[in-house]
Amino acid sequence: MNYFGDKKWLVFVLPGFFALFVASFISDFPQIRDAQLPIVYVALTVLSVAVPFLAAHLYGRWKGQTYTLDSLLTSPSMISSIFLCSLILGFLFGVAHTTDYVSRGLRSLFGKDIILTASQSDALHYLLKNSYNENFLDGNPYIKSISNRYARIYSGDKRNVYEGVVASFFESTESPQAYLSPACLISNDRAFPINGPGVWLNLDKVADIQFIDARCSICAEQVALAAGQTKNWQCPFEDLKQAMP
Repeated sequence: MNYFGDKKWLVFVLPGFFALFVASFISDFPQIRDAQLPIVYVALTVLSVAVPFLAAHLYGRWKGQTYTLDSLLTSPSMISSIFLCSLILGFLFGVAHTTDYVSRGLRSLFGKDIILTASQSDALHYLLKNSYNENFLDGNPYIKSISNRYARIYSGDKRNVYEGVVASFFESTESPQAYLSPACLISNDRAFPINGPGVWLNLDKVADIQFIDARCSICAEQVALAAGQTKNWQCPFEDLKQAMP
């Protein structure tokens, strides 16, 4: 049976696309530039074809048989092996670029406190991703904070200060980015709500990031007041300040 007829050259073209297609379901390749994808495609194609051909060559020597290129390209088992190899390579390539995918499965088997995720190896990623949920690391033993935390982000020159909820975070070794919504511009200890859904920030040259309980955030207060809400909460840290001598 000849799968490709006169277009046998497709065997040397399709495996790389198939491998990348499989890998794209697992990872978005945050550390690979678009310009590098053709190189990755060629490498996956070469490996997808070379491994089965090498296996066939070794098997032929062991059995004392000789295989021609034409016979291999018309062999259903060889074609199946090539695409199976590209599937495996695509899966492994995707896993290699997102250990979170593997970690989630392992955490479901062995427990979330035993297996680390990729994001846990990067403090910035982990804190920003969990700043608005109960997984946020909070070591304060005396005040039980709610899970709504605002992030105050200072630029490297301290000229621009923004505060808001981290609605989305993209980690890249070259350019980490965060989207705050709602968000405020902070100036002279005053918060000015952004006239819109939020603000996108490039975190390349950030001096520091503070995480603030929503009840203590001047941005959260201004956003609520702008929406016509009456302030009926108090920052728990204010009680500590008043108690200090």
